[in-house]
Amino acid sequence: MDLRKARCIVLKDSDETIKKLHVESGPTLMIDCPPFTVYMIMSSPRETKIWRHIIREVAHNNGFSLSDQQLTKFNVPVIVDKCINFVYIHGSMSEGIYRKSGSENSIVKLMSAFRTDAFNVEITRNEYNEHDVANVLKRFMRDLPERLLGKLSESFICVTELAKPTEKIEVYKELLQRLGTIERETLKKIVSHLAFISSQKSKNKMSVQNLTMIWGPTLLHSRRNEELVYSTKEADVLTDLVLLYKNLFPLSVDEMKKEQEMLLCLQKYYAAAETLMDSVKKSGDLKMWITLNPSPENLTEEKKQINVTISPTKTAYEICQELAPKMNMSTHQVSLHEIILNDNLERPLHHDTKVFEVVLNWSYWPEDDRKNNYLVVKPVDLLREVDRAVKNLATVTPGKELKFADNRTKSFKSYQCELRDGKIVVSKKDKNDKTTIVREIFLHSSTAYLGCEKKRDFPWSWAITFVERNQTQILRSRDLPYIGHVLAGSEWVDRTIWYSSIWYCLYGDSILPPAEIILK
Repeated sequence: MDLRKARCIVLKDSDETIKKLHVESGPTLMIDCPPFTVYMIMSSPRETKIWRHIIREVAHNNGFSLSDQQLTKFNVPVIVDKCINFVYIHGSMSEGIYRKSGSENSIVKLMSAFRTDAFNVEITRNEYNEHDVANVLKRFMRDLPERLLGKLSESFICVTELAKPTEKIEVYKELLQRLGTIERETLKKIVSHLAFISSQKSKNKMSVQNLTMIWGPTLLHSRRNEELVYSTKEADVLTDLVLLYKNLFPLSVDEMKKEQEMLLCLQKYYAAAETLMDSVKKSGDLKMWITLNPSPENLTEEKKQINVTISPTKTAYEICQELAPKMNMSTHQVSLHEIILNDNLERPLHHDTKVFEVVLNWSYWPEDDRKNNYLVVKPVDLLREVDRAVKNLATVTPGKELKFADNRTKSFKSYQCELRDGKIVVSKKDKNDKTTIVREIFLHSSTAYLGCEKKRDFPWSWAITFVERNQTQILRSRDLPYIGHVLAGSEWVDRTIWYSSIWYCLYGDSILPPAEIILK
């Protein structure tokens, strides 16, 4: 078992079977390392915890060389995989991607997070932009003790002098086979990514030549003395690899189909964003109606609406500051809620949330699902309940058997659900009492809504729907007919426990909006 691929190393409560093992009662150590999941328990709880510490130290030892990194199941460093996926979604069509610099503070912060535990890193648009993440990837590859192509760099450079593409392909293939597995798979991932980025040059202004002049010296190192000459030669090698990519790294029919589908999703993503931006003024502001609902329990009262200007930096708190007086309330007594999917899903927005991005995200939903979306200002009762629960709960990492349905299934089934390490793990046991993870919901890359869509079979008291934010477009299909993954239960107190724990995981103690200081 390669511990570099261990996604999760945690202690969990033991079941009745440990009584047969003649050990002290205590937690079990679970190691989720595809394709294996290993459970370990030592003679005492203290010894089990020591083993967990030792194994985590080894597994999370992200050193400076490529072989010291945490790896995906495809032998690509997790930092490379996550950065490329983020840039693919958010930066493929951004002008100057990989040329423009990012925020130094953001780059250092993200690289530090990857060094600590790459699997636990969730890159969100709220914290980082595409240029921050692109520069993290470049810096990581540049700071390796040895360039990716290492001692074979000179051999790759010599191939550029061959005249015929067929000759180049044959020699390049032989050299690629001489690379180590991790180096070869990482190179394939990067070259594939650069090939796609260059295919969008009409939008991002980054041709193959522009990209390879940046990335060539990052991936290769020549021993020649003339710096200008070998920089050009390094770029020439990478240009060959990008242009000959499909010959050097043949794609299966399924991979080509997936690539086309992803491209189509990206094009729809940006087209939808441009459509929404048509309603934005030249100053970059958006005007929309927001409902005021000071008395949610009064269902017959007609609710007032106010036309509000939303700038790209305006927060939910600032909107509440503007609208609370119109409800004869103070800012800290109200919260802004997002109501979507024809009134089926609702969530209070954290006071630091940028509302412009929330509204922009609606454009990625199917027309029938987004046409009745709106924002409403309400009393802060729900968040008070969450804050009170967080202060009084015995644990904010709940674990219990709940009902679950993913975006493929209409009916709910019982599964063991646990909130740990920033994610909800949904699992089941087979006849041999072996635990299998059914789904992992990463909270920092998902949005949690109260409720679920009516078309599901839903006889339960409460539900929380999780919509993944890393999707380029929220689409229904024959295989995925439903929106999001849903946790549900029959006891109302469980809703409070789980929703409060989710908020604590995301925002810590910063749940209620701050009170205003009024100087007289």
